[in-house]
Amino acid sequence: MCDELSSWFDDAQHVVIRNPKKPVRLKSQSSFLRSVTLQAIMGTSPLVPCHQDLNMRNIIVGDDGRLWLVGWAWSRFYPPWFEYLAMKEQAENEERVMGR
Repeated sequence: MCDELSSWFDDAQHVVIRNPKKPVRLKSQSSFLRSVTLQAIMGTSPLVPCHQDLNMRNIIVGDDGRLWLVGWAWSRFYPPWFEYLAMKEQAENEERVMGR
């Protein structure tokens, strides 16, 4: 679901850039995403940078104790709640893979 929502947001942002006044409805495999507009999901939230791959291998503790967040290949600008969705989806997927 997270990959599909990411793709949907990317497509929606391109449509909004071309025609900012038009309500955005895009094709999607998800009936929810087909039925909702970008404006309804976004509300008044600004887009913020989202890492989308927060896990222990992407967090480094420096010699001075500072935390470094690495691995920004999947990052994009999404609503503030989107990072939570990406982490939740990743955790559920890892649990399925590990058989927990």
